[in-house]
Amino acid sequence: MARAFLRRLLHTALLILALLTTAFAVAHLAPGDPLDRLAPTDLDAAGREALRGRLGLDRPLPEQYARWLGGVLHGDLGRSLENHRPVADLLVEALPRTLLLAGTAYAVHWLLALPLGVLLAARRGAWAVRLLDGVGLMLYSLPMFWLGLMGILIFARLLGWLPAGGMISPAAVLEGRTPPLDVLRHLILPAGLLGLATAAGSARYLRTSLLEALGSDYVLAARARGLSERAVLWRHALRNALLPLVTLVGLDLPALLGGSVVVETVFAWPGVGRLAVDAVFARDYPVVLAVTACSGVAVVLGNQLADLIYGRVDPRVRLDGERPR
Repeated sequence: MARAFLRRLLHTALLILALLTTAFAVAHLAPGDPLDRLAPTDLDAAGREALRGRLGLDRPLPEQYARWLGGVLHGDLGRSLENHRPVADLLVEALPRTLLLAGTAYAVHWLLALPLGVLLAARRGAWAVRLLDGVGLMLYSLPMFWLGLMGILIFARLLGWLPAGGMISPAAVLEGRTPPLDVLRHLILPAGLLGLATAAGSARYLRTSLLEALGSDYVLAARARGLSERAVLWRHALRNALLPLVTLVGLDLPALLGGSVVVETVFAWPGVGRLAVDAVFARDYPVVLAVTACSGVAVVLGNQLADLIYGRVDPRVRLDGERPR
């Protein structure tokens, strides 16, 4: 067990290192120069080169990579070229807002996906269920930015029920307040659309797993004992059908964090996603690399955690190298 865990830990570390290296290479090889935005328009060539040297951008890429990676390993993510602040401070400010958005969307996601998946499996022949399945598939297939724009058009522009964007109202900003109810009103539209759009995929996944469980021998034995169809569905089939969803639980939250980039941009939500988009346009390499690294590490760790949990939940699955009991 210990040897298998250490081997998996080593594989995870190598994967994260490859991810950081790829992120650094893509960010620096992309077209564009940070000085086009940072340097004053009347600055001459000598001044631009001096500014480039002061920012450390005149060093060879291998040296820049070694310095950046060494800083990351010591907990130093660098300083923002645009804001002239430590990147860690920017992330500390923006991350709670993104976690609030993604966490609320995650709750909406599973509150919709679980009953919808059971309904799709239990009443799969009904025309209303087929219609609901088609609508869910359509929402899952549409681009998130289009859904966001349609949500703003309908619920903010035409009906006027919800605010169009931001995290708090302008009046609260001027007063320096953050009213919880005001934040909740601004959260409903982006979190609701993000959770609704992603719930359809998990519901269809659960339906497939549940239909497979309903055809198993233990379900036939439960029916032969005279149990009702409701008891067979909820007490026997669903319990085993939820096991494959452990993997989705580990991967959905990082995916929602990635999907919130589009949502935060459309709804002007001041989180990590919007910070990353602004940094990309400004060629702010330290911020882009920090956000990319954090998102990638979250996905890798979520995947590894899902594998570990699955190995504990299902006795037929064990870590590599561990003998099944």
